[in-house]
Amino acid sequence: MEYERNIYQKFEIEKELFDLYAKSLVPEIRSFYNTDKGKEYFEHWLCAHPEYDRRKET
Repeated sequence: MEYERNIYQKFEIEKELFDLYAKSLVPEIRSFYNTDKGKEYFEHWLCAHPEYDRRKET
């Protein structure tokens, strides 16, 4: 019997379940970016992706 390596690529999640999971992560993500470490991480990310920096538009 051969071991199947990519079994997770064949697994399908219903859209509603995926949406609920994503919505449950939003408060955790917001709380992280409200910390000093999260703000520092976001500044570092903006340096790597200046096209997303909205502060330059105003």
